Amino acid sequence: MILYPQVNRHKALVMLMLLIPSWLWALSPAEEAVIDDPVTAYAILEKWIDAEAELAVWYNTDGSAEASDAVLATLDDFGAVLNHFAGEARYQAYFMTSFSHESIVNNILDLCESLAAAVRLGQSGNAREQALAVRGAIVAWQRYDEELLNRIQLGYFYHLIGFSAFIMIMVFVLWRMSRVLWHSREKERQSAAFSREIVLAQERERSRISRELHDTIVQDLRYQGLRLAGISRKSDAEDTQKICREIIADQKNIIARLKDLCYGLLPPDLHQLGLPDVLRRLVTEFNKQTGIECRVSVQEDLIIQPLTEEMQLQCFRLVQESLTNIGKHAHASEAVLVLRNAFLAGHDDKPTLLIYVSDDGRGFEKAPSPLGSESGLGIRGMYERIAILGGSLSFITAPGEGAMVRIEIPLSGSIP
Repeated sequence: MILYPQVNRHKALVMLMLLIPSWLWALSPAEEAVIDDPVTAYAILEKWIDAEAELAVWYNTDGSAEASDAVLATLDDFGAVLNHFAGEARYQAYFMTSFSHESIVNNILDLCESLAAAVRLGQSGNAREQALAVRGAIVAWQRYDEELLNRIQLGYFYHLIGFSAFIMIMVFVLWRMSRVLWHSREKERQSAAFSREIVLAQERERSRISRELHDTIVQDLRYQGLRLAGISRKSDAEDTQKICREIIADQKNIIARLKDLCYGLLPPDLHQLGLPDVLRRLVTEFNKQTGIECRVSVQEDLIIQPLTEEMQLQCFRLVQESLTNIGKHAHASEAVLVLRNAFLAGHDDKPTLLIYVSDDGRGFEKAPSPLGSESGLGIRGMYERIAILGGSLSFITAPGEGAMVRIEIPLSGSIP
């Protein structure tokens, strides 16, 4: 009895896809007398079942001529179906998948010829052996087809997985490219806006300096000129001396104002004083100008090498901007400046310069960021300076709890 392969729905679907091309091919006229229906694997099996049935009759009749003719006719039909199947598109698809089908079909045909020869000679024993060999070859073919279908199905599955992975990778790459492009355009936009802000800030600073000179220095000098012109009209020496003393006092005030103005414009003498002393002077001026008490805490053995004067100037400007923001916006009564060294992870066991500027003011709800639209020119300038130093800048704040600026600058010698 023929063993039919047990296939699941997926295997049957794959088999159906492989059988469809054979149904679309028309049979040749010479073979229509033998084969009325399109060739399928079941047609081959049915023909072999018919051949086994005729063989059973032939065995029972001791090889009668009529039974032998029926067996031979059935074997001819089976061979015709098998030969036709070998020429169909479905078989060619099988053949392209595996070259073993050609040898299997040829083996079955050879066994059928040997079986037919045994039937003609009336050799029932040999015929039984050949029939069993044909049955075994067909069963082996069925199992091989099932394994092949499994491999084809698995191959389709792997191709689907590979194609899906490729699509996902392409989508991810396109997404990353779009993100990089967006960030690039955003940086260009911010750079252009920052440049415009710098130009406007320069113009505002020029206007401020012009007003400062006009409203204070120029007016004081004009007033001194009037006082000097009035000396000639004074006959009393005591009045003259009084005017001279007032003029001298006014000149001292003018000189002090000019020094303050120059100190705000010119960079400090870092070569002579060093960063800690320059920051102490900055805090002293901050106390005088704002009335906010600011304390300074500097580590005794503070290390600032290998920071150059230009880099120390960037540190000075960072602290200066932090104190300016406290004076303008914090409404604080006290501020603290701390400079110390620390060994932080990721800096090759080299010391890091830490600068903290904190206040007890009103704070703010959201810490400013370099990309935030709420960040002003001063904050963005601080992020630009910390980028030059290769460090990091962070803000720690909460409404009503003050704010702290944390500046971290690596001293690993690889600062740009």
